[in-house]
Amino acid sequence: MHDLPVKVTLTVIEGEDYQKTMQMTSPVLTIGRKNCEFRLNDTKVSTLHAHIEIHGENVFVIDQNSRNGITLNGETVEKAKLNDLDVIEIGFSKIQINIVDNLKAFKQKNIGEVKTVQKDISSLIDDELVRFSKWDLSSPLLTSKKNKQKEGEGLLYGLEVRQGPDKGKKYMFSSLKTSLGRGDVDCIFRDQDISRLHASIEINASSKIMTIIDEGSTNGMLVNGKEVKRTVLKPGDIVQMGQTLFIIVQALDE
Repeated sequence: MHDLPVKVTLTVIEGEDYQKTMQMTSPVLTIGRKNCEFRLNDTKVSTLHAHIEIHGENVFVIDQNSRNGITLNGETVEKAKLNDLDVIEIGFSKIQINIVDNLKAFKQKNIGEVKTVQKDISSLIDDELVRFSKWDLSSPLLTSKKNKQKEGEGLLYGLEVRQGPDKGKKYMFSSLKTSLGRGDVDCIFRDQDISRLHASIEINASSKIMTIIDEGSTNGMLVNGKEVKRTVLKPGDIVQMGQTLFIIVQALDE
């Protein structure tokens, strides 16, 4: 398995192979109907239809003289650079591309030297607290449920994903304990470096103190750049799990 600079995952979002997914493990991935790494049961797909190729930190889709061509975000292409969440259409199949830094490169880029990280995090916290000090609770991405803690009415906590496959996702904590992970949990992430049950966030009903707890995850977690197993959270804190960075926010219920 190659140590690739980026992590590329393909997921079929429409077509005969709906929900089929694969992560690239080498710089070139073949797509087609026969004898290919990413094989599609689609009659409009050629035997060898396309390549996905990684060149440095750039990812490209390249047509391999297919019969019906390739469409990228609605436009026909022969070769094109791919961005995170792009959708390529091959035959009757639509494939979403997820591109993130690999775990080692991600940590180096986002953690690096402690002083630099703390400076960047402080700046990000200031920006985020201004932007998210009051959420628009009508957003369809947010649950409309009140926090179940009776003594905590009017005080809502949540998170917003700032980096990773779920970038932009918002989630309001609707109970005193919220499980986080990739499996059967309250707040689900698509990040393959996050464990099925990665962590939980607990809110004390009386003190309103919020705590995050590692639930025996494979890759651990960091809060404000420091590796932790259990720590108190407050609005503005930045949590890293796998490829994902999210910020804790607070909204006052009017």
